Amino acid sequence: MKNSQKGFIVPLLLAIIAVLVIGGGFYISQIKKSEAPATVTNETQQSNLQSDTSDSKIFSEIYQDIENGFYFNFPSDWSIVQPKTGLKGSPESYSYIQSPDFNQIKHEGEESYTELKQGAEIFVYVQKSPSAKTIKDLEEFNKLGRDSGSAFVDERIVKVDGKDALLYDYTGYGGSSGHHFELLNNNRWIRIDIRHKGLDGKGVFDTILSTFKFKTPSKTTSTYTNHGFTIELPKGFTPKEEQSEGGPATMISLPVGGLAYVTDALFWEKYNISNYTYVKSQKIGETTFKVYTAGGSNLYWFKQGNVGYEFSVQKFGSTNDTMNVDYTIQLENLLKTFKFVGWPQS
Repeated sequence: MKNSQKGFIVPLLLAIIAVLVIGGGFYISQIKKSEAPATVTNETQQSNLQSDTSDSKIFSEIYQDIENGFYFNFPSDWSIVQPKTGLKGSPESYSYIQSPDFNQIKHEGEESYTELKQGAEIFVYVQKSPSAKTIKDLEEFNKLGRDSGSAFVDERIVKVDGKDALLYDYTGYGGSSGHHFELLNNNRWIRIDIRHKGLDGKGVFDTILSTFKFKTPSKTTSTYTNHGFTIELPKGFTPKEEQSEGGPATMISLPVGGLAYVTDALFWEKYNISNYTYVKSQKIGETTFKVYTAGGSNLYWFKQGNVGYEFSVQKFGSTNDTMNVDYTIQLENLLKTFKFVGWPQS
């Protein structure tokens, strides 16, 4: 009986030791993974702004702010929504990037607030000529926020592409979590924040930190001059022109949207624009356009004498309103460079 017990105990002990060794190795591996900090480097920027992440399929999209000189990667199935540039009377600009399952509700009352129910949202904020000039100033500003009740935790200073950045975590309404960093560069206050619930927002935030790079704004456009106007287009892009069969217009392709150059503006307004829905007058760059909608797209009309220019956003047949808003903003960025110059006098 003793010999049979001994024969049973030895294999059992060996099995237990094997489980402990394998399990311990897995546990140590997991600790090392969880303790690995976000890598923030000063690697030379590639001209095509390729992803710095190991899984380019997941984080293949790039948020690029040319005017303020920075970019970072975000998940490929997330969408930029409600992008704002040059708000009237304000030196601020901001954008939102939302996950496909993003859902929030607004609570009305004496102190209204929004509650994240599911998904995640990245908030990108830039302010020109801020009152804060140092990281210490930002720390003092955030101290005021904490004193008024904000739940900032684990505030620390980290390096983001060689710059000191203030980073902290926080908790939101309804059990959501958040991560935030802010820094000063080129007389700009840049803040990037992510709040999330039900997904790995911390992993997305770490990827933003590791792929965030400063890029000195440089001229990446060439001036297109024709038909009495100039406009800045991406280098290498050649507009194609085609005579319209439906009126006195030349159709000109653009990187986003298109342009109808009209040689009889009165005819065009009577037979085309009269069918659009007028929205507003909007000054973009140096030019004031009349904005219309037709078929879910925005159209921008400018007339000088009896010559007209109608810019429109391409229609992709998609019901994704987020996509349409994003392309409208891209077209408006092009229109900022539009200038009517007329024709040389002979």
